[in-house]
Amino acid sequence: MTTFLVKILNQLQLLRVFGAVSQKNKYRNGYGKPEGVVVHETANSSSTIYNEIAYMKKNYNNAFVHSFVDASRIINIANTNYLAWGVGYPGNARFVQFEQIEVHSKSAFAHEIANAAWYTAYLLHEYNLKPNDAAYDGKGTVWSHNAVSKYLGGSSHTDPVGYYSSNGKKYFGQAYTMAQFYTLVKAYYNSGTSSSSSSTASTSLNKATYTSESTTATLSSSYSKYKLYNHVKAPTPT
Repeated sequence: MTTFLVKILNQLQLLRVFGAVSQKNKYRNGYGKPEGVVVHETANSSSTIYNEIAYMKKNYNNAFVHSFVDASRIINIANTNYLAWGVGYPGNARFVQFEQIEVHSKSAFAHEIANAAWYTAYLLHEYNLKPNDAAYDGKGTVWSHNAVSKYLGGSSHTDPVGYYSSNGKKYFGQAYTMAQFYTLVKAYYNSGTSSSSSSTASTSLNKATYTSESTTATLSSSYSKYKLYNHVKAPTPT
């Protein structure tokens, strides 16, 4: 599956959409100095990337991430040089964070995973970080929300583990894992993914049109009901 995903990434649309969040909180090591990347998924089977962005724009004082990823696009809506509120304390002050939207076909899942892995590698290059899987010892640059919960605390969330597993089984006959995702990140990283190799565009958030969003969602694994945007803000250390 990893080899297949490396080959399918093409015509990726990376958009920087300004105006959603005006956060000015620095990482613990300072402005523009994240220590890694956290991979989330929304756990909402009926949402779209624009619904999630619209909800976050309305509720970013409660929680937000930097970017959203689906099968055909990556939309960056918050400045990655400043921290986001997506995993609680202490992870918020350490990591760039992005959400994956739940998708519903074999092709869409494969493309979304490829996009997410490419974007992770892109961010590592952008901030001069080397790939290092945090899943095994809580030390590294590539994190799932599950790994943050396990090693750093801040929440009990386990994404995107359940989503990867269920969609892998559904569409490819076996669970997809964060270990496989990390292998794909390394493949993109070693291929030379960087800010100079991507085609980017910027648009004003106020000019974007969104459909209405739900206020609750049925979540996977250990959750039953929760807010659509289900991640975590916590006090920022001084």
